[in-house]
Amino acid sequence: MSETETAQEPFPKRVAFESCRFEGGNFVLRPFSPVRDGSRLFEAVQASLPDLSPFLPWAVPDYSLETAREFVEDVPQLWDQGNAFHFGIFSKEDGRCLGGVGLNMVSRAYRILNLGYWVASAEKGTGLATQSARLLVEFAFRELGALRVEVLAAVTNRASRRVAEKLGAQFEGVLRNRLLVHGRPQDGAMASLIPQDLDPS
Repeated sequence: MSETETAQEPFPKRVAFESCRFEGGNFVLRPFSPVRDGSRLFEAVQASLPDLSPFLPWAVPDYSLETAREFVEDVPQLWDQGNAFHFGIFSKEDGRCLGGVGLNMVSRAYRILNLGYWVASAEKGTGLATQSARLLVEFAFRELGALRVEVLAAVTNRASRRVAEKLGAQFEGVLRNRLLVHGRPQDGAMASLIPQDLDPS
């Protein structure tokens, strides 16, 4: 390696699972816990299936408590491997799961992450998705070292696309048949954020 070359930092950077926690006005954002969050996640999803199912492949009519438990049990390992970072959105008042937000589809070569988010039906229109997603975008850039965060939503998913707009993500185009939900292809609207979008100065 020459004097002008420097070793590239590993991506994503390592962040302690246990201590990662963010707070919003009436919610806490933290990684899903295998110990206590399976039933909370199940209840939130079950109550929101009609809104989630059209756009999320995992939101199926027979979504079960076992499915939720298996998901949260995988969260620490995926985190340690740097393959995905799944957070739950929890009420400060009573600990209920209000939704989820995560970073996945890791491109180590180009330092890119995909951002996904959903909120329980009872939280629609409250700004919770935007607030939670903004905290995770900041985490992606400042803690994990991402250079680009992508937000891919079905063209018809107006609520998700609106959240991306509120985050300041730039719309880049429509990708044909980019999504497959319950066996049906959907066109995806691609938007992205880069670190300068958080601090334009």
